[in-house]
Amino acid sequence: SSSLQILTGSNNSKKEKIQVILSGVNNEVREKIERSKIPQLIGKENICSNIHLALERAKEIEATIKPR
Repeated sequence: SSSLQILTGSNNSKKEKIQVILSGVNNEVREKIERSKIPQLIGKENICSNIHLALERAKEIEATIKPR
């Protein structure tokens, strides 16, 4: 699918330290995502069911970033 193509292009994103977090993922969509390569590309922990969990995850990621 086109979204998978976009995410597979995210190898450059890893070099640039860009993280992708999905928010609002319902059970039906989650099942489809889990059958794809998306969890391997972005990390299963970055697939969130709502914005609150996604923001929590973003704060966790931010806490690991060293200031420049």
